[in-house]
Amino acid sequence: MSVTIVSDDEVLFSACYGDCESSDTLFFLGSASKSFTAVCIMQLAKDGKIDLEAPVAAYLPAATDGAGISVSQLLDHTSGLGRYQPLKN
Repeated sequence: MSVTIVSDDEVLFSACYGDCESSDTLFFLGSASKSFTAVCIMQLAKDGKIDLEAPVAAYLPAATDGAGISVSQLLDHTSGLGRYQPLKN
């Protein structure tokens, strides 16, 4: 695990633990990205910049497969979309 804390473009803390050689070692983020995404979406909603009940297509016009799916349905995993299958190498 690599941890870096940045404030106003200044690195306050940077360390590496476990199976990492340096703070530049790359890792798969995996499901942790869901939490980061949810926090960002909720901050936008709090600021009135996104409507949780609006269809996803209102913000991502290319999301045609889920035209009737709301932002909140994606956040709480009730959209009905199937599992994501990663591409093979």
